[in-house]
Amino acid sequence: MPAKDFQSAAQKAQPYVFNIDREVADFYRAHPEQKAALFFIDVSSLPPRVILGDDRKGDDVLERLGANNKLDERVREAYGIGSLSKSYPDLDYSCIIFNRVKDRRNLNILGEPTALDVTDAFTFDHEIGHMICQEFTSDHDTKRQIPQEDGDNLNLKESIADAYAVIRHFQRFGTETGSIGHLANMRAVEMIFTGDNGGHFTSPVVEQLFADRNKIDFASLTPSETIRMARRYALAHAMHPISAEQLSNGFAAFKGKDKWAELVKGNAAVLKELGDFVLSTDVPVEFKWGAAAVRAFLDGHTLFNGNHIVAEWPKLRQAIDAREADFNRLGMTFGLPPRKQAANDSIKPPKN
Repeated sequence: MPAKDFQSAAQKAQPYVFNIDREVADFYRAHPEQKAALFFIDVSSLPPRVILGDDRKGDDVLERLGANNKLDERVREAYGIGSLSKSYPDLDYSCIIFNRVKDRRNLNILGEPTALDVTDAFTFDHEIGHMICQEFTSDHDTKRQIPQEDGDNLNLKESIADAYAVIRHFQRFGTETGSIGHLANMRAVEMIFTGDNGGHFTSPVVEQLFADRNKIDFASLTPSETIRMARRYALAHAMHPISAEQLSNGFAAFKGKDKWAELVKGNAAVLKELGDFVLSTDVPVEFKWGAAAVRAFLDGHTLFNGNHIVAEWPKLRQAIDAREADFNRLGMTFGLPPRKQAANDSIKPPKN
């Protein structure tokens, strides 16, 4: 091979390969204070493996983990359903129990065709966000802890974790990978078809981060600034938990095992039903995020149990586009009867 061809080949970007040992080591280098406070357990294959991230023998870590009689249950849970994180205040540490996405049978939260290794990195960062972003500092440097078990704060906690993972994605892969552009729509799909009352509906935060992706130099942020930026975006843009629950309830007809089973089968009738609902609702927030979910299907980003619901339906896309134009033009008056004139113009201010 000529020298110039060899150099050209070496300069080509190589596909990212997720390696949990490397990622944990990098995390501890960036956050050395977490070595004794946050531990990683890999359950991607059995038996589970504690990831030390450096040359430690790990006897102390294993002893501390061995004293946790609740850990076995969490390991089994993660092996069955996927990665999770858990704080143990009485033991003075937290754990991330990581389970890699092994195939494309499950919904890829970053949307198809994002590589599973990239999704693994996002999941890894999301769980870290849960554990190191719980305390947030205001501009007055007063600390407040988000209660770990407080269900009312689930949306805020998930929004902080997603914000952290999105920023880390920008730092890892740049701002133009496309995957984060899919994420807001995929979270809308998840909100519509699952029953956690909007707890994982982080789309407003993700949407704002994506809009700002080239306005802020995310790559230059230090580890501590990354945490602070994630908190800022979540606190400014996360949907109020009552609003998230009300939005989720608006899609009650699409929740339950029967609808999910039809999606897993690749039944496109579910998409038609969702499309009809989105085109008929006069609630602005239902239209906005329902349309986002429909676009995830139309653009081919969804995959259920290995099945694509391939739905390049020009008429549905055109109808969504037309109604979205009305939504963008009318704003909060979307769905209300049209006004012939601005009634406010006829109201005169009081005389002094």
